[in-house]
Amino acid sequence: MKQSVAVTVQRNNKGHSFEEFLPRDVLSTIFTYLTFHDMAACCQVSKVWSQFLDSVKDISIAMAKRWGESVATRVAILEFATKRFHNLTSIGIVFHSRLNALRASSTGTRLAIRDLLAKNYRQLQQFYFVGQYNALGFALEPLAKATNLRSLTLDRYRFINLNELMSLLDNKPNLRSFTCKNLKFHDTAARRGGHTLDDLFNSFIHFRIGNMHNLRELTLLLDDIHFADDSLDWSILFAKLVKLERLEIDYLDDAGALTLAQYCPNLRFLDLDLCRDVSFPSVLEVLRRCPIQSLKVSEMWEQSRSFTVQKMCEASETLTNITVGGAEYDVTLREIMKETAHDAKEGRMESTLSYSDSD
Repeated sequence: MKQSVAVTVQRNNKGHSFEEFLPRDVLSTIFTYLTFHDMAACCQVSKVWSQFLDSVKDISIAMAKRWGESVATRVAILEFATKRFHNLTSIGIVFHSRLNALRASSTGTRLAIRDLLAKNYRQLQQFYFVGQYNALGFALEPLAKATNLRSLTLDRYRFINLNELMSLLDNKPNLRSFTCKNLKFHDTAARRGGHTLDDLFNSFIHFRIGNMHNLRELTLLLDDIHFADDSLDWSILFAKLVKLERLEIDYLDDAGALTLAQYCPNLRFLDLDLCRDVSFPSVLEVLRRCPIQSLKVSEMWEQSRSFTVQKMCEASETLTNITVGGAEYDVTLREIMKETAHDAKEGRMESTLSYSDSD
């Protein structure tokens, strides 16, 4: 996160300002480290300072960071960004929790966000939105044409309907990282020909994600969407994601784990901490077939933690870190191996693992 920088203009006794003594590229680099609000303030100092911002390619706009920020102020901030920055490659918009979601979703705010994206979508490579379930209509519509996107994060966003999300995910051949967390849909019924929202999500959203052939990192935390048992065809999602290296998901089941093991040979980081429908044998199969280096699981199986970790270590030759059950059991693999070996020594379990403090 960029830190706020206090900029002070000091002139020597001849009336010269500091920008006359530093190379332009150095000054431009300094300006790229300013927060968005500091950039806006610098633009008002002089035309020279304003020109330094031409090199800025990355902005992060924090909305309602201050108490009492009015709708007019938020719109003015977004309009300034649209007018001033023409070649952005990274845009971030963060709505802080202090801001009432309804007030944040004003027509002016929606249009201002849409104008900012429409001005910069062609060269945009990264976009992230962290909201408070803001109902922003079709504010993100220009992203549907952002074919150069490499990273997309949507966290706590409220879509009008599934179509809005579908169009957003179309034609993203260069996407390397996609994070989809805590989404809601204004049209909660979302019925088409008798199909539920969950059915449509599987058929249309999984299909679009599955066609992102260059995807390396994928996060799908969909707490608000509950899938029926055996309703998902996981091959739609995983069959073409052969380059996938990192996955965090909260609704994977046994069928999904086995499909993941079959189609994702480069998977190295797997977070299943929020999954409740995947069994221990299925996780072991993933470890046998994928080069997993880091694994995170919940402590939900009947086996002891030592037994669980022992079997995981035996199943994988690449595993270097395991997290079991959250922070309470957040330990490195070496520490767990030591505990496992100690349990075996004390006769509490059998283990084929060995551990030495000299390792």
